[in-house]
Amino acid sequence: MVKPIDSYESMNTELEEIIQLLQSGDLSLDDAVKKYERSNELIFKLEKHLESVQNKITKIKANLK
Repeated sequence: MVKPIDSYESMNTELEEIIQLLQSGDLSLDDAVKKYERSNELIFKLEKHLESVQNKITKIKANLK
């Protein structure tokens, strides 16, 4: 089975790596800005994924009643 590129776990791992890089202070300003932009994209995608999962759980619970 092929894992989706944008799985929650892979996006979360990438975000954690970016945070560590940003905190290290070892990036140039341009690279830090690029990483910051990417982190915002990942946060948006992660939030959307969590909303989707929450909606699925809500529907499942409603069907159980």
